[in-house]
Amino acid sequence: MDDMKSRVFRLRLPKRSATNALQRWVDEGREVSLPELRNISKELRRAQRYKHALEDVMYPSISKHAE
Repeated sequence: MDDMKSRVFRLRLPKRSATNALQRWVDEGREVSLPELRNISKELRRAQRYKHALEDVMYPSISKHAE
């Protein structure tokens, strides 16, 4: 399955950027919705992946592609 959530969760190491994964998603012509980003961020926090969760929440403020 290739969805935005699985792409972000495949980033195991904190040094890998969730922002880059989200940008690649957008570059492929796919949509990014705020509710989906919030849900992914919540699940990342539950998994104690705080850096990726923060990047996920901050993505709309650094990108013009989030709706």
